[in-house]
Amino acid sequence: MRQRVDASDVRFADESMRTGAFANAFRLTPDSDGECFLDFCVYSPSEDCACIVARVRVRTDFVPVILHRLGEGLRDISTLHTPPLDDGDGDN
Repeated sequence: MRQRVDASDVRFADESMRTGAFANAFRLTPDSDGECFLDFCVYSPSEDCACIVARVRVRTDFVPVILHRLGEGLRDISTLHTPPLDDGDGDN
């Protein structure tokens, strides 16, 4: 597995990225040559449409590393926050 990047090791390619972009939807789209796109989107139920706010191209062999890191992060977050119960409205 690839080396973890600590916060002290990170710089922003563009300072406008510091605050991040809000997203409430995500998709993984295969591309060519063993790569895929990670698309972070804002989905509007009223318009039934999603708008990509950030796109990252990665090698498909890096996706398992991303999943592993997400799993680690979700375990940490779950100790801080309990998600609300599903109210069954289907708007996620």
